[in-house]
Parts: sequence; C-alpha cells; structure tokens
Amino acid sequence: MLLQIEVLTYFHLALSLLYFSGVFKKLVNAGKKKGSEKTKAWAQSVSNHIYWCAATSDGDGELVKQKWLSILNHVVDIHEGHGERFPHCAHDELQEERDWMEKGNVILKKELGHST
Repeated sequence: MLLQIEVLTYFHLALSLLYFSGVFKKLVNAGKKKGSEKTKAWAQSVSNHIYWCAATSDGDGELVKQKWLSILNHVVDIHEGHGERFPHCAHDELQEERDWMEKGNVILKKELGHST
C-alpha cells in the first residue's frame, strides 16, 4: 500500500511538471492579447500552483483537484470556499498588493481547462 501511494505521488508530480510547462506557455501567450495582460502577469504563480497542488496532496487525486481549482478563486482575491477537502488557501494573510483578475475571467478558465 505504501509503495502504491509513493508511486501515485511521484506520478502526480511528474504529470504536474508536464502540465506546468504547457499552462505557463498558454497563459503567457493569452496574456499578449490586448485586454488580457493580467493573464500573463499571473502565469508564473499559476504554474507554481500546479506543482504545489501535486506536491502537497499525498497522492490524493480529489485533494489535488480541489487545490488546483482553488486558483480560479485565488486570482480574484477570494481565499476561502474552495471545496470540502480544501476550504481555504493555505497561505497566511497576504501582505503585498497584487493585480487581481476580475471574477469570471473567461480567458483564464479557458486556458486552465475549466468550463464553468
């Protein structure tokens, strides 16, 4: 059982790294379009979030999913209400100012593969 969990953990990490490079490129390219500059500004943070989701979920696919989808709230300055397994962001209160995106950003949802 332990070996199975370790394999799943490494599998999630490997997939996240592959996905990371594709998402980063998509967000950077989408952010080059007029009116989408904030998307490009968030590309690195979103990419880092992919790795963090896999690295901190102990191979739990549902937890990875809830953490991953929380980015849609986080980028619009909402840090709670993400899901039953991941109800709020893990970070402390943010001290720095961020250029938050607008809620319902269609470009971000499209590039992250989330349809609702």
